[in-house]
Amino acid sequence: MNYIEKIKELLEKELKMVGTDYEDLLDIYELLILTVGENCTNEHIHDAWSVWQSKTEPEHRSLKPFEKLTKEVQDLDEPYRQAVIKVSKIIKHKKTIKRMIKGTKTMEKTQLNVCKKEDIREGRED
Repeated sequence: MNYIEKIKELLEKELKMVGTDYEDLLDIYELLILTVGENCTNEHIHDAWSVWQSKTEPEHRSLKPFEKLTKEVQDLDEPYRQAVIKVSKIIKHKKTIKRMIKGTKTMEKTQLNVCKKEDIREGRED
């Protein structure tokens, strides 16, 4: 599984959209995760939805700029924004853990090399 598929899997689970017909919409939300991440706004979500909706139902009444929507319609984007943010945090956390593990391995290797050099200087080669 590549990183895009993993993001999609996380997002589908978070939105409870596993096996639905919204794959193209989720693809756009995945791009939001990768590009704006935790800074995602309801306007980002609406614009992503609008790109998708313009292909599926181009005459939809909510296909208009975000600021022209009623507050009630704008608020419908909030659960999707929260999902994008949550998955972004999960991805960020996993990257941090990987860097920490890599850093620990690098540190251990460096310490091992230092010990070997000290052993060689003191005539204790193995």
